[in-house]
Amino acid sequence: SDTSVSSVDPSAVQPGDQVGSLPIGGETGGVAYITFYPDQIGYGQVTSAVLYLTGVSGSGSVSISVANGVAIDEYSLTLGSAPGGAGASGAWVDAGVAVPIDLTGWITVDGPVTIIVSGDGVALGSREGGAPAYLSITVLDTQ
Repeated sequence: SDTSVSSVDPSAVQPGDQVGSLPIGGETGGVAYITFYPDQIGYGQVTSAVLYLTGVSGSGSVSISVANGVAIDEYSLTLGSAPGGAGASGAWVDAGVAVPIDLTGWITVDGPVTIIVSGDGVALGSREGGAPAYLSITVLDTQ
């Protein structure tokens, strides 16, 4: 699931005609929420967790927060109902570039994890528009 919500109108869901990208900051004060469902960690130890974000327009600095054990519903999420997360990292995102962001230590167990991206002046790729965010996790089997 992925969506962007507006800080200008905290009760609004992302309009259907805008699901092709996830606007961050800008005139709407957009914040993106991206949920992943890791399911192969088990009893293993995560040795690497890297999030890849691709800008589709603009460029700018983004801040990344992580909400473990939390999934979002992209069809009903508003800023008012959105989960909070713990600040994990930051990065610079440019249009057309997949940016790796190290989240090792932030993702340690199976189950939903929502990545919260805030910043200014950039739009990220979404599942519906192509170039979606993806999460690469390397696990050491400890059994």
